[in-house]
Amino acid sequence: MERYMTGEEIRQFARKHHDPKDRINDSWHPVYIDECRLINREAIEDSLNEKYNVSGKINKTIKKSTLYVGMGERKRREEYKNMRNADKNKR
Repeated sequence: MERYMTGEEIRQFARKHHDPKDRINDSWHPVYIDECRLINREAIEDSLNEKYNVSGKINKTIKKSTLYVGMGERKRREEYKNMRNADKNKR
């Protein structure tokens, strides 16, 4: 009877064998890849903490932007409209 590794076992295997300096291969198991990325992020955070002597000040949450999504689009439309009006006035 075959026995497959659980997700937790795969994560433990990644913790044991993955070095943050190694590349992550896309053909690996998705759970293994996820844990390797987590290991890499932790290594980067540790190196930043050592370099800048800060503890716990790295933002670990993703915050949604409070800017209006269509703000850039409106500005572009107004600029285009102004350019068209300037071209009409030159004629």
